[in-house]
Amino acid sequence: MTRALSLPDADHEQFDNPPLKVMLGQVRFPAILKLADPAGLAAFQDEIRSEYSEYGVEQQLNLAVGPEGMSTAGEAKNYKFSTSDGAWSVVVNPMFVTLEASVATRYSNYEEFSDRFGRIWEAALRLLGPTKSQQQGLRYIDFFDWPDVAPSEWGRYLNPYLLGLLGAEEIVNNVEHTLTDARLKLTDDIAIAFKYGLVRSGPENALGFLMDTDCLSQTPQDDVTTEAILKRFNDFHEEIHRLFHWCLTPEAIERFRVGSARSN
Repeated sequence: MTRALSLPDADHEQFDNPPLKVMLGQVRFPAILKLADPAGLAAFQDEIRSEYSEYGVEQQLNLAVGPEGMSTAGEAKNYKFSTSDGAWSVVVNPMFVTLEASVATRYSNYEEFSDRFGRIWEAALRLLGPTKSQQQGLRYIDFFDWPDVAPSEWGRYLNPYLLGLLGAEEIVNNVEHTLTDARLKLTDDIAIAFKYGLVRSGPENALGFLMDTDCLSQTPQDDVTTEAILKRFNDFHEEIHRLFHWCLTPEAIERFRVGSARSN
């Protein structure tokens, strides 16, 4: 994919105090029925067990919206394989493989994600047999939980285009919640779902600024080689990286670099 967003380049660096809370990459494929039975994952588990030694099952509730409102459309099981420290998890069900980073535990950089996903996908190709990618996405959820920043002060840290009501001097101090849900078309096949605004989140229900960036393609792809999958992830990451930096002021970047004694 050629560069899609006309935004300035930005240096890649690892911050001491990053705002990242959740990071994951996922490839969805036509259902592989043997994966509905844990026995169908035995060889896959054996392949990755040296790194992902912990195993668990998660129930996923599927909802459907119809004329009579929202209803339950069934449950699915997700099988989760995690590192012993919980820093990385591989989640598998009959229709997808996901690699999640637990940022609270440890997340180094995109290169580690790419390296880990490459090894996981190699095992999936050999042992699970996905033949087509139906959807692929890379998602970053950043949350600036800075209790020392009043609603009227977010202009110090954010591009003015993101402020919305936070940029309205007359009412900014009355704003308790504001969330924008945008979609950016990159190509005919690829888009970024971008949610941002002042919200409450986390175990302490802290008030802060959310940036939820999900770059994805829902166009089926026949090339599911590891090289092709990682190439798409890399393209997605570069677009997200430039958008992230465009959203921020130099003062915000500096805060990520040195941390703040007043921040969570």
